[in-house]
Amino acid sequence: MAGRQPLPSLLSHFSISSVSLASGCLSRTGRLSCLVVRVALLLLLCAVSSPRAALPSPPGSSPVAFVAASEAAPAAFASSAAFQRFEELRRRAEASPSFVFFFDIDHYNSLLLQTLPAARVRPRRGQLAPRGPSLFRRHGPFRPYHLFVLYSLVGDAQRLANCNECKDAVEAFTKVAEAYHGAGASVFPWPAEGGNPATPAASVAPVLFAIVDVATLNRTPALHALPSLPAVAHIPPSLSPEEEEDDGEDGEEEEDDFNPGDQWAKMSANAPLPFPREEVLVLQRAINDAGVKKSMLEWVNMKSQRTVTIPTTIWMDAWSLCGLLAIASVLLAVVRRLLRLLPEYPWLLSGGACFVYWLSTSGLVFSIQHRVPLFAVQPETQQKVFVAPNARSQYFLEGLTMSACALACGVAAAFLIFLPSSFLPSRQDLLESEEPSSRARDASVSGKRRCLLVAVARPPRLRWPCGLGGEEAAPGAPSDNEGSGERGGGASSNSSAGARRRQGTVGGGKEATLADARRREREEEEEKEILQWIKAEERLLRHEEGTGSSSWPTRLCLLVCLFMTAFTFIGSASIVFQAYRQKAVWYKVPFFPPPTYKRGPMRVDRGNEL
Repeated sequence: MAGRQPLPSLLSHFSISSVSLASGCLSRTGRLSCLVVRVALLLLLCAVSSPRAALPSPPGSSPVAFVAASEAAPAAFASSAAFQRFEELRRRAEASPSFVFFFDIDHYNSLLLQTLPAARVRPRRGQLAPRGPSLFRRHGPFRPYHLFVLYSLVGDAQRLANCNECKDAVEAFTKVAEAYHGAGASVFPWPAEGGNPATPAASVAPVLFAIVDVATLNRTPALHALPSLPAVAHIPPSLSPEEEEDDGEDGEEEEDDFNPGDQWAKMSANAPLPFPREEVLVLQRAINDAGVKKSMLEWVNMKSQRTVTIPTTIWMDAWSLCGLLAIASVLLAVVRRLLRLLPEYPWLLSGGACFVYWLSTSGLVFSIQHRVPLFAVQPETQQKVFVAPNARSQYFLEGLTMSACALACGVAAAFLIFLPSSFLPSRQDLLESEEPSSRARDASVSGKRRCLLVAVARPPRLRWPCGLGGEEAAPGAPSDNEGSGERGGGASSNSSAGARRRQGTVGGGKEATLADARRREREEEEEKEILQWIKAEERLLRHEEGTGSSSWPTRLCLLVCLFMTAFTFIGSASIVFQAYRQKAVWYKVPFFPPPTYKRGPMRVDRGNEL
């Protein structure tokens, strides 16, 4: 073919002139032997070469020098440095049980940094930052694979920093790597006859996963301009020479306006090998809308142009179903118990409504489901930060605080309505205050009225007849007139009763015994009632005696509670008012905030999607 350098044929080493002609004349036997040697060499070369289809060759070129590209390319690629790097990465991944290998400083330099373009120092000129092609669109070494690298704290450094997000990121990264290895994504796709294995498509290029412990390689975040940790960087396959971008013929780079407020742009301008923003997944930002595992899997699938899912087993589904059934059973038992107690305790209905309101407005369910921490730990000072550095936990704290303030405001308002009534005299206090005047009026009434009142106030067994001086006896007590008027008839009745008693005693002793037993039981019950009444009177007397000395501490406590309730109401209402006044601009029509306003971390700040 044109442009192909023909290989030197072995036949060219043999020529007629190379045979010695010292004798001056060449015999017929010598010429025949030379011809036989040449034919034998030609047959030997044809036998060694592999059989292939006959292709037309340009004139003047030897057919032995032609080699098909489909056979020469695999051998050349297998011996290249890119394939050796890929085999080293794949071997290290296969040696790990989770198919994720860790970079040390030597392998990080040889297997990752050497596959990137050379670092460049781009000086800034005033407020303008020179912009050239991104890192993965420049001329550099050949990479026929995807490489996802997780930059995070691992092991003891993770425990010391109490980085919950780092732990979740490592677990999710391991699950994604296992899913990709199970799908066969780490195998190099050798093409069929006539293809070029050196440039596989991005959708079929092998995918590898690695972890960098930032505690050991602490300069890597600044080297690649990573804004925060943990973060996942995607190193895609290198582009073809036609797709790569150059800095320009004269080496002059284009310039764009530099935004000093963009922290990522500022870090990228100062970093030697900055990763492009679209090739980095910051997990603190990805945790806003979904879990770490889900966000990472979707992002890796998008970058590798695959649709890999994390497999689930039947045991995982069974455990999840059993857990849901157990939770549902407990909730049903609690609801059934509350429904039984509701007629006796009506306040449970109001308390349950307040609890449901707090739970529905605090964002607690989502935060528990996705394991959002309540606080973070600053790595430099090892101090807890109340507001976590991710937006989801910030929203959780804002919702929890706002719902608690709204609930406290409502409860304080209810207490402010009902507490002042305790300082006013109740109906019982008014009746007790009128008791002395009622006693004075009772002294002037007739003896019969006063005797009836005393009889009602006393137990039945302690009632006695009224004294002399025209006072009548209490109801149920025999009077003197009745006794004197019926004295004559009483004697005959007593005699007849005695006769009947003697007759009953003689006739049946069991009835008398039963009557005596009933009478004794009745007397014992009356004695018990009398003792209970006496004890109740004593307790009432002690309470009335101590009321005067213990009333002022009770009223003082009620007064303190009133002031505390008023302070709670004013404070919670002020917090709610200040929060809504701060975000009032975002809640006006149109509901979407303009780009000039600084958005808050709450989902409602993004627009009316809530």
